[in-house]
Amino acid sequence: MQKFENRSQYAVLVLRLLLAALIGARGWAHWFDGGTLPFGETLAHDFAGAAMLTMAVTALEAIGALFLAAGRLVFPIALAYVLIFASSIAFYHAGKGWYTSGADQDGAEYAVLLMLMSACMAYLHAPLRKVKLLDAKVEVGLAG
Repeated sequence: MQKFENRSQYAVLVLRLLLAALIGARGWAHWFDGGTLPFGETLAHDFAGAAMLTMAVTALEAIGALFLAAGRLVFPIALAYVLIFASSIAFYHAGKGWYTSGADQDGAEYAVLLMLMSACMAYLHAPLRKVKLLDAKVEVGLAG
């Protein structure tokens, strides 16, 4: 079992595992259901490669969540999730309203939650860069 220096590290782990479980469940459900419908159908009206794109998104959601849960490649996978959910909000969910509960609401609230959780994971796992500034080593990066 991993030892944590403080409670915030434990909280980040719990949130990362929760995010992986939510996105993974979504991805695998879409995978066994044949793709990311109805988003894929909506996107198919805009360009021809929509079916291939939606299958790639489904694969990234399903398989990427396994890497996310394992703590591997968290930064690039989380950034990809931000892009996926921002796109789904812009192209699909925004027109359906905010709420996801109720009969056929399909609003943006769940996608916003997943996008913001992914953005937080990307921020927390962003690579740091060390630069030399006036003979002093200073860490520069998003994570602090």
